[in-house]
Amino acid sequence: MTKCELFISKGIFLINYQIFNAKSEDIYIRISMKAIKALIIILAVVGLGIVVFFGGIYLFVKVNYSEEKIEEIQKQLAIVREEAKLFGEKNENIDCIQYVLPKINQCGNFDINCQIYAQAALRACLESSKVTLGFCDDVPLPDDQTASINWYEQICTHYKIEELKCSPFEAMQNFCHGLTN
Repeated sequence: MTKCELFISKGIFLINYQIFNAKSEDIYIRISMKAIKALIIILAVVGLGIVVFFGGIYLFVKVNYSEEKIEEIQKQLAIVREEAKLFGEKNENIDCIQYVLPKINQCGNFDINCQIYAQAALRACLESSKVTLGFCDDVPLPDDQTASINWYEQICTHYKIEELKCSPFEAMQNFCHGLTN
């Protein structure tokens, strides 16, 4: 059985919640109105933070990935692929790496679109280029995650590329194993 009382003590509103348990010991829970107000304020701030966070994500996606923006990205991808294909037709696989390095280096660490363009350029170049003997010899299967991580580290170090910008080499890995991006 429980009993709840609201009273004023020393100018503070208190809720006295009394629980009677089987051992005949009374358990009192006193909650001051200040504590309740503080809890409500904390919950309101947390709730507002959640709304702002998800609202920000929504606006970011809406602004950066609207239909017009996606069409623009697709047009740019077609241009990048065509230029890389033309370069590849006149060169060997290994030359495609040198072709795409400046594109990778001009990407910001978190510039996903730039890295997508670089990856598309590398793939298109490799597909149209002449075979370089031994080009794919040390490239691990994408399914072998440990070997892939080590390979990415080696190739990024070799070409002096920051680790966050190394994702375009996924195109090389997929190309070498006959996979599509």
